[in-house]
Order: sequence, then C-alpha cells, then structure tokens
Amino acid sequence: MSQPRLLLGPLLRYVDRHDATIWVETDRACTVRVSVGDRVVDERTWSVHGHHYALVQVRDLEPDSVLPYTVHLDETPVWPEPDSPWPPSVVRTLGDDAQLRLAFGSCRRVAPFDEDGLDEFGADALVALAERMRDTTHEQWPDSLFMAGDQIYADEPSPELVERLKEAHRPVPPEREDVGEEVWNFEEYTWLYYESWTPEPVRWLLSTVPTCMLLDDHDLRDDWNTSAAWREEVTAAPWWRDRVVGAFASYWVYQHLGNLSPYDLDHDRMLRLIYDARDDSERTRGLDEFAWRADAEMGTARWSFVRDFGDSDTAIRLVAIDCRASRGLTDEHRVMVDDHEWAWITERATQRPDGRPITHLMLGSTLPVLLPRGIHHLEGWNEEVASGAHGRVAAHLAERMRQFIDMEHWSAFRTSFARVVDLLREVTTAPEPPASVLFLSGDVHCSYTARAHIADTEHSATVIRQLTMSPFRNPLPKALRLANTIVDYRPLLFGLRRLSRWSGVPDTGLDWSLDYGPMFTNGVMTVVFDGRDAWVEIDRAKHEGEQQRLRRSADLLVAGTHTGAHVNPAHVQRQRRRAAATVRVARAVAVGGAAGMAVIQTGLAAGLPWGRAAWGGGHSGVLPPALRVASAASVGFWAGAAVAATDGPRPRLRRIARLGIAGFSAFSVLPNLLSPSAPERIWGPVAGAMALAFGRLAREPRPVPPVEPGSEPSAEPGTGPSAGSRAEPGAGGA
Repeated sequence: MSQPRLLLGPLLRYVDRHDATIWVETDRACTVRVSVGDRVVDERTWSVHGHHYALVQVRDLEPDSVLPYTVHLDETPVWPEPDSPWPPSVVRTLGDDAQLRLAFGSCRRVAPFDEDGLDEFGADALVALAERMRDTTHEQWPDSLFMAGDQIYADEPSPELVERLKEAHRPVPPEREDVGEEVWNFEEYTWLYYESWTPEPVRWLLSTVPTCMLLDDHDLRDDWNTSAAWREEVTAAPWWRDRVVGAFASYWVYQHLGNLSPYDLDHDRMLRLIYDARDDSERTRGLDEFAWRADAEMGTARWSFVRDFGDSDTAIRLVAIDCRASRGLTDEHRVMVDDHEWAWITERATQRPDGRPITHLMLGSTLPVLLPRGIHHLEGWNEEVASGAHGRVAAHLAERMRQFIDMEHWSAFRTSFARVVDLLREVTTAPEPPASVLFLSGDVHCSYTARAHIADTEHSATVIRQLTMSPFRNPLPKALRLANTIVDYRPLLFGLRRLSRWSGVPDTGLDWSLDYGPMFTNGVMTVVFDGRDAWVEIDRAKHEGEQQRLRRSADLLVAGTHTGAHVNPAHVQRQRRRAAATVRVARAVAVGGAAGMAVIQTGLAAGLPWGRAAWGGGHSGVLPPALRVASAASVGFWAGAAVAATDGPRPRLRRIARLGIAGFSAFSVLPNLLSPSAPERIWGPVAGAMALAFGRLAREPRPVPPVEPGSEPSAEPGTGPSAGSRAEPGAGGA
C-alpha cells in the first residue's frame, strides 16, 4: 500500500508566546504528527467533500525561541522535503523583544514565472520575499504576514486552470454560459488554492511565516456586495448557490480556521461540529449549510478576527475587519459592516481582555478606509445620487457607474465611514491612547500611505495612518494608473469636493493627505514596531531574467519623534523617466484624439452620412442643418483642444483649458456608452482615453531638486511624499 502524501502545506498559521497552529491537506485519512523542538503532537485528519485536512495545535512552547519542525503522515516523513534548497521551516515564538515585523499586501494572481508571465504580471512579491528571507537571518524575517484579500481569483483563473475548468464543465448548460470559465463549486476552489500555494518559494514561505488572511471580492466574484441592485441580480443566477457554498466552505477550511487563536478554536461551533460528525457526508452537509447561511443570513458567521503581538510592556493588536460579507445594502441601512459586527469590532479596538492599554492598534481592512481624496469625494457623491437624491433616472445611471468603476469602498458607505471616525475619536481620547492607529489595506492595485487628523480632536499622542499595499502580483493597467494620479490634481479635487457637497454629502470630520505614493508596482510593505515607534519598509518586486527580488523604495517613520520618508534616489530617478514617458503618451493621445474628432466633425458638417455616430445617434445618414452647424462649431473646439495639448506660451491658460477638456470628456463617457446607437457607443472609450490624457497634461508640474549622492531626497509625486492631495485648510474634513 502506498504512503500518504502531503498535498498542500504545511502552513504555519498562528504563533504567540507559547502556542502555534499548523495546517495541512493530505491525500487520504491519516495521522499527522508535528514535532516542534521537544513537543510532539498527533492529530487525526478530518474530511469534507472528500478532501482531508488537519489543523494541528502545538502548545506549551518556550517563548522567544526559534524551533525547527517536521511533519510526518502515519510515520512517513513528508516535511521538510528531501534535498530541499530552502532553509528548515521554523516556529518562532514571540518573546520579550519589543520589536515586531508584520508584512502585508493583497491581490495575487497566478501566472507562470517564465518570460511571458513575468512580462505580463511582473515579479511575485511573495516569491521575492522568500528569496530575500533565504539570504537573511531570522531577525530580519517578518514575524507575521497579513494577506489582505484576493488570495485567489475565482472569477479570473489562470489560463491553465481555465482549460481544466472548460473540460470539467463540458457541456456547459445555457444558464451557466456566463461563468463557464469560472469556478463553480468547492472542488474547483481546491484547485485554486493548490495552484496558488504550491510554487516552491511560496510553499516554504507559508510554512515558516505565520499568516492571517481576509477574504475580498475575487474570493467569490468581482464587486461582491457592491450594492442591493448588484446582489439582487447575481443572487437570481442559477449558479449562485453552488458558487457561494464553495466559496465560504473553502474559505473556512483554507483561510479562516488558521486565523483563530487556540482559545477561539476551542470555542468555534463549526469546528466542534466537524470533530463530532460521524463521517464525511455529515461534515460536508453541516459545512455547506453553514456556508450558505453565511451569505444568505447576515450575522450568521463572523470572519473578522483579532491577533495580539508584543510583550509585557508593548501591546500590539491587529483587528482584522471583514468588510465584504456583513454589509447592509438597503438605502435605509447601507453599511460596510452590520451593527452587531461593528459593536464587536469597537470593543476589540478599544480594550483588551487583560485591561492593558494598546500601544499600537492596526485595523486590517481589505478595502482602504482613506482613499486618495478625489476618489473619496466621487464615491460619496455617487452613493448619494444612487440612493435617489436627484431622481430615479440619475439613481439608475449612478448605480451603473458604481458597478462599472467599482465605487464600493468605505467612502461609498458614509454611515460606516462616520462610525470609523467616531471610533478613532474614542481611541485617541482614551486615558492611555495608542502611539499609532494604522489602517492596513489592499484591493486598489496601487500602494500609498496617508496621514490623517481628526478635525475637532486634539490627538498629538496618536498618529493615524492609512497604509495600502497592493498588489502582490496583479499590476494595474496603465490607463487606470493615470486615472489614479490625476484625480487628486487640485482643481479637479476642488470640483469633486464641491460636487459631493452639492449632492448633500456631509464632511467626515477627518482630514488626510497622501505622503507617499501612489506606486503601481508589485510589492510588499512591512510595518516594524519598536516600543512606541513604528516605521514602514516599502519594497517593490522586480525581476532580472527569471530571478525575482525585492528592492527597497522607501523607509517611512510613521510614529515616533520624527516622521518622514527616506526614499531610494535611484527609485526617484526611475520614476522621473517614467513620468516623462507618461506625458509623451498622454500628449500623443490628446493631440491625436482631438485632431481626429475635428476631422469627424468636419465630415459631419460637410454632409457625410455619419449621423448615427454623433449627436445622440438618432439621425441616420446626413445630419439636419442645425446639427451640421453644431458640428462646424465643434471643429473649432477640437482644433483648439489639439493646440492646448501641445507645449507653448501661456502655460497657465493651457492648463485651465486642458482641465476643462478633461472634464468635458469625462462627463461624456457615460452618455456615449448608454447611447442607443452602436456607432456612437464607440466614443465612450475614446472619451475616457482623452479625459485621462488631458487630465494628465493638466497636472501642474512640480519640480524636484536633483538627487545628490548621499542625500536623502523627498520623493517625487507618484512615488514618495505627495503634494497632490494636501488637506484643504479649514475644510473640516474630507
């Protein structure tokens, strides 16, 4: 008879001063033996859906120790693997050293590590982190890794997995054609986890760095729980139940269980059901029922969790907030986190069971709480309009806009945003406030830091920071990078803020500004705590050939005597070159697009039969005389736009013109996309490209002093401390 095999893992999930948990998946029922130092623990596997798992709890370990461990299945050694090029996997228990290193990030797509895969998706930050760890001492390793969402992509599998799914789904029923190349059920979710966690560097990394994980939309489907309208449409789909059950059941097994402390595991009702069930069928039925209720009945499951770090003098707490599965989506009660869940979060963020004050509070949220402020105002405006503030037609258009460009962050849930501000006020005015409150987030496929201040509260003892790191490996398309950089251009920011106020969106009571970023490369952030000081190491993942490495972009002191960024000079120079290249591309798009529009309008004015492509698309053939006159006038507008996109005298006037053209183009995107005429709908993407191009050209240049050898430069816009999103004096909040 063959020996049992280790299919996935071991994953080191939880470690504190005395305890550790290690998760494995095996190919059959067996006894898992984990030996850590002189502690040996045997655990029998349990099964659901025909897959076999064990979560081994190792207790009573020595604190402040580095303990190699091994894994046996029915006496057969399976870890470490023979002839492995990687160092031994170890359990590093926490000790009295006040310094703690916590790495985090999100959004990791699976793609090959060959030339094509690296060119398309870039270097994998987790692989690069493993390579760095292999060459450094334990003291330089992360003490924990927070994976802040989109560990898997159920709706965007890798090309290799798509082929496997096609084969499994053939023939695809008509009612499932729109998800024929996506994951359907628990079994197929296991394929995603296997593909994501088995590359050798990643497998070793997860075996030796404790991990905690939160789910985000791609764990189920893009834009999950964006709005009531989205949910009403998708839950009516015949494939939804299988997808939901597979998503939550596999999330509970592969991700959530390992987030829990030994105490929480001892009191987890679902785990008790798993242990008490008689067979696989009973366990599977119980888990699937739990998974379905977790989505259908808000408040049934809690995916939020707490991790405590630090020593006798320094209490460091991570409160990880589920901001996907516990949303309220009605217009009467639209919240990111339901009332019961928020009460739980507030209690954990303001007090510890032992009564000790929290030295550093981390609030983990897959979605950033503090966005670039232009996007923040736009999402607040959209929520107000979608709720019916300006009538049913406007609400319908705003809902389509919300789903089309993913306006679903905390800024789009203003009731919950206000609760966050209230929580910050409570935390920072406590008798013994923390030195820092740090939001750790991902999702947005760009990385930045922002510093915040509560407008009506003195909290000089507590620094509030948004730290956003995304992606691990899934870079943002270049057009969307441009949109993210121009949205905080000051005149546009002013206009968006006034737009949101006009629609009735109140001030938040919070001021913030980006002080580093946005950065659009794959990477990882590491927060380092030392007493009441805290700083962030920002690393980009790069590849040289097939070698994947981390390169330091900046060290940012976020809490302590002096705060500021120290930026890698070479990185600044690279970003300067990229910024210049971006301007050249934007100018080419702007000039070419404006000239092309002038030509089209000239043809319409001259009587060419292109009526279906313009002015609402309601005129087939030649336009009527009045619209031909309007086209003739448009020729002058677009000719002037082409001139405005070029360099020349009166730069201030040109910037104003460019901003106006960018705004006009942006507001014409949606009407063009919604046109009943197919030829006119073509202009929707064209208008979007021109809005981005003119917006980029409208950005006021900000000269950066030359970087002298040995100096510590301030970071350039788009890479380091940002001048583009300073808080407005006296605004009283964003």
